[in-house]
Amino acid sequence: MSDPFPDPPSEEEIEQIREKVKQEQEDWDPLDLPESQEQLVKDIKAAGGPDDMVSRVGAGLYHDYVSPHPMPKHLLVSDAKANGLEEIAQRAQQGHYDP
Repeated sequence: MSDPFPDPPSEEEIEQIREKVKQEQEDWDPLDLPESQEQLVKDIKAAGGPDDMVSRVGAGLYHDYVSPHPMPKHLLVSDAKANGLEEIAQRAQQGHYDP
């Protein structure tokens, strides 16, 4: 029977994980968007949303795995509401733009 409580990762393993995450963030290509993020760009443009929101999508600010923001979905919902994009805010809350 396997141990249900394996040893916690070593400091070296933690550092390797941190480096991997850092590298993934550095390798982020704003032109290579996941399908959900491409849809978000289309929806923002179709709703007449501001260019800075489109730029934020490209920068990964609304992306769960790339954003430096601790709560990227909350940021998206907040920005959408602030710009009168209620439908986009609702769709984001429902997970429509999750990667």
